Amino acid sequence: MTTAADKKAHRKRSKPSEAIQQSVDPDAIWMPAQAAKYIGASVAFLARKRRTGGGPRFVMLSKTRVGYRKRALDEYVAANEFASSAEASEAESGAGPEGEG
Repeated sequence: MTTAADKKAHRKRSKPSEAIQQSVDPDAIWMPAQAAKYIGASVAFLARKRRTGGGPRFVMLSKTRVGYRKRALDEYVAANEFASSAEASEAESGAGPEGEG
């Protein structure tokens, strides 16, 4: 026998959440807190990277509000994916594979 609570719980689970719908859309714009959580960073890290460069591309929504497209966050993470610490150090220093750079 199905109870009213079971029916309510099923209805709640069967509706896709806004977060899931946004995560599928590469053009979805996320606020800094959402973006930071998505890439495993802090909001302060994103703010610092906006000032100094080197972070994910962002969108100026107004003079004081910024957002991040999911696509830009995915590209940032992919560009910072390395096979070893040595490879990451090379990329950070700007050295080429032979130590040139």
